[in-house]
Amino acid sequence: MFFETADLVCLLNKGKTFETGRIFGSKVASRLKEPEKKPLIQIESPGCSFGKLIPLNKRADSCIEKLSKTLEIPAEKPLPFHDAISIQNCSNTGKSRTIREIAGVLPGENIFVNGIVIGKALSSKIRIISENGFITSIEGGEIKEHGLEKLHNYEKRNPVDLAGAWIKSGDIRRSSSLFPDALKQNASSRKSDSTFLAGAGKVVLIDHTAENTFELAAGAKLAVTVGDDTTAIAGDILYRLGIPIIGITDGDCDNVTCEPKTFPGSVILRLVPEATI
Repeated sequence: MFFETADLVCLLNKGKTFETGRIFGSKVASRLKEPEKKPLIQIESPGCSFGKLIPLNKRADSCIEKLSKTLEIPAEKPLPFHDAISIQNCSNTGKSRTIREIAGVLPGENIFVNGIVIGKALSSKIRIISENGFITSIEGGEIKEHGLEKLHNYEKRNPVDLAGAWIKSGDIRRSSSLFPDALKQNASSRKSDSTFLAGAGKVVLIDHTAENTFELAAGAKLAVTVGDDTTAIAGDILYRLGIPIIGITDGDCDNVTCEPKTFPGSVILRLVPEATI
């Protein structure tokens, strides 16, 4: 419906770098059923020194120069197609090998697969390699073994579709809260509710699935989070929603957020390794 009524469609985005932003735009365009239906232009990082306009289809060529002059943002050539995923089948061993390149990575950043930190980047060129659904190495980076255990569900050893997995690098958040007034208002309303923690309400479990926090916590009054990174990420998100947490951690945190916060009333439990009860 949106494409039907619009004369021009713009994708507004601000990537970590120009390269990651451009790759994101090309992925969005590649998923359109009718990519040439309307002129499609990506406005990447307006206001930044590297901000540019990127044509995402052929029809964009007819109007990108005019839009560039109007917005005073230079136009860039479209990104040539490059398949970052390679799948190889070995007839001798019967194994399927998947190689996935990750763009826009900065050395020192965490590498996430489906929301779980599985390693750290040592260079800007990263390739993740898996065999039969199990990650075996990271070229240009180092593996975090405990992260792989989480990803493959420990003893259950669940395979992961590397080609279709959600992969990113860096921090979950790079800035502090932008909504201090809203937070104060939310906190005030919570404090005024004398039945908040004492009364009945929905409690949700977020077990190593921080990327699904918004969906899982809908309508909840309390969340139980499992895992250091999950507790840091989910707790920070739920802080903005005014939901306290009970976090269960073991001290294996990757510092994936900048100064994470938890809502007042939250409790973080840290398990002691090899403790006897």
